[in-house]
Parts: sequence; structure tokens; C-alpha cells
Amino acid sequence: MERVPGMMASCEASRASCEATIDGGLLIDKEPGWTSHDVVARLRTLARQRQIGHTGTLDPLASGLMVCLLGGATRIARYLTGLNKVYECDAQLGVETDTYDSEGRITARSDRIPDSREAVEAALRSFVGQIDQTPPIYSAIKIGGKRLYRYARANEQVEIPSRRVTIHRIELLEFAPPSLRFAAAVSAGAYVRSLCHDLGRRLGCGAMMTALRRTAVGPFLLGDAAKLAELEAAPDALEKRLLDIPRLLPFLSHLQADEEGRLRLAHGASCPPRHFAPAPGPASIGRPALALDERGKAIAMVTIEKTGSEPAGAQNEPSADVVVRPLRVFPVKP
Repeated sequence: MERVPGMMASCEASRASCEATIDGGLLIDKEPGWTSHDVVARLRTLARQRQIGHTGTLDPLASGLMVCLLGGATRIARYLTGLNKVYECDAQLGVETDTYDSEGRITARSDRIPDSREAVEAALRSFVGQIDQTPPIYSAIKIGGKRLYRYARANEQVEIPSRRVTIHRIELLEFAPPSLRFAAAVSAGAYVRSLCHDLGRRLGCGAMMTALRRTAVGPFLLGDAAKLAELEAAPDALEKRLLDIPRLLPFLSHLQADEEGRLRLAHGASCPPRHFAPAPGPASIGRPALALDERGKAIAMVTIEKTGSEPAGAQNEPSADVVVRPLRVFPVKP
């Protein structure tokens, strides 16, 4: 086939662009006062690329761990946004605001503040487990295609449905009435601001959040995160801190593909489990996994599916009734 010069130039430019893109994850310690969008904007300038996102918003008042994704790693965001999170929260009893935190307009005050640590601990423990929580009106949740905070700013009434979240663990760290600090491990979608508001209601005095710090996201810890200023101070700091895709997904099964399996997945084709180690069987059906090449580099996110017939050449294989199907294929790097 005759090669067209313009097409060749376009392919070369595309390949050069792909090679220049930074792929991986960064653990960032966000400073209070910055929005999550501000963090992403600064990373785009630092990395000199636009394909950057994050896996969970932090309000400007909050600080702490953000898991940011660059380049091809943005394709795994859905597997990280649902991870549990751990927070340390400062709250003040006796005050309620419309935002549920200290940046809002005060809507109620009370001097009926409990002075018993045991009473506060008991109230906190009552939230452990699955609870129905109403998000704050000043939040980015969409109702009818519109962010809740836009309804609030326009003084428009909107019904906010509660949603089921899980409080896995909660512990009172400090109590000096009217101030307190607690740590909470929560499911994705839980609002600590709402937890503070509900705690104040349960104690009969009202409460607002005054500070929030995220200390963990799934297996990722704040102690391993870097501040943006650290990354900007040293030319190679970003690359040294970068986590590759396998390290971003330690909680999923990792399947090493042989050369034929790699080629099939890279072209978006399903293939029999015999091309992987360990070979997935029926017990893995419906579960996402990460396929790696022989160098340990990510090839694709895959799922294990039941097949109606055995793949060609798969007779007498115990795992022949399943097939490995690619969900998202990652860019090929040299």
C-alpha cells in the first residue's frame, strides 16, 4: 500500500505527542484555600499537559490528600472514586450555618452545649454503620441537571433527597467545649459537613465544621503525598513521585498476559484465559482486573465474562468457559 506523506507526518506527530505525555498518579497534599480545580490547573502547568483530573473533590476549606491522575491514568478514575476515605474534622458546637461549615451564614445559636465527653462519644458512635444522609445545599451534587450550590445562590427551593452512606469508623480525638475533633472513615459520597450538622442536632445544640483534613483514600495515605510547592521546586520531583497504573490499583487482580494476549487486548479483542497468569476462572466472572505485559506495564482494564462456547483451542481447559474482555486500553509506550 502506498504511504501518504501527510498521513505519515500525522502519525509521527501523534506518536511524539503520546510519548511526551506523562501517565500515572500523584498523591497531592492540598492546602486550605485552594479549590480542587486550582490543584489540577497548577499540575497542568507543571506537567505541561491538559489531560489531568482527580478522583474526589475537596472543598476550599478542606486540606489533605487528593489522588490526581495524568494522561492515560485518567482512564482508571472510576475505579478510584468509589474508595473509602478517612478524615480528621474540627467542629464547633452551638452554631449552625447554611453551609454546615464556618464559611457560611449563621442560622442558629445555642448555649446548651454538653460538657460530657461520654455524651459526645455516644452521639458520634450512633452514626456508625449505614445511615441516610442529606447532602448540604452548598455542594456540587446535581439535581435536575443543576448543581445544588447554584440553587442556593439563586435562593431557589429544591428538594434534596437523602442517600445511603456508610460510616465505617468514628473516634473522638479531642474535646474542649465548644470545640471538638474527630476522625471518621466513611464511604464514597459521605459528607463530613453533614455529619457535623447531624451531630449537633443529635446533641441538641447545633454544630458546624471548622476544618477538615483528608488523611487517606483507600490504600493511599496522606504521609506519602507531596505539596504542590515541593513539586514545583525541583525539576524531577514530579517524575519521582509518579505512581504507575499497577501501583494505583493494588486492590484489583493483576493478570500478566503473554505476547498473544497483549496483542489481542491492545487491539480491543477478547481472548481466552490461557494467555494470562494466573489464568482467571469462573470465580472471577464479573470482576474488573488489570492486564499487564511481561514488563509489568499496564495494557488494559479487563473484565472476566462467561462465554457461551469454548474459545478455539481451549478444549479441556478448566477455565475455558470464560473470556477476558478489554474495557479500556492504555496508550502504548516504548
